[in-house]
Amino acid sequence: MTEDTPADEPVWCPASAQEAAAAEVVLQAVPWRSVTRQLDVLPPWGGQALVDATNAVIRYTPEKTEADDFGSRASNQVAAVVAATARVVKAFSTLPYCSLQGPRVDDGRS
Repeated sequence: MTEDTPADEPVWCPASAQEAAAAEVVLQAVPWRSVTRQLDVLPPWGGQALVDATNAVIRYTPEKTEADDFGSRASNQVAAVVAATARVVKAFSTLPYCSLQGPRVDDGRS
């Protein structure tokens, strides 16, 4: 804080991953391949909201997006297994809209 900062303005400061995970709401924004490794080292979740802002992308180029294959599961379900006692919410995307479009079927629907 500086002398010009109002006393009631929140002060932001860095925290360790363990300290951050103790917050009421936690935003997870790490590369996809790091998700399970990052969540594994944290203490047990106590029902906090874990906002999953990751994209399950292995490789991205403007021409092609290669995503991890989870079968019938979504990537946030993988995070929910590792952070079992958190309330996982999927949010945000860093991918351009065109890369999220699925293949077209004969009647023109995705």
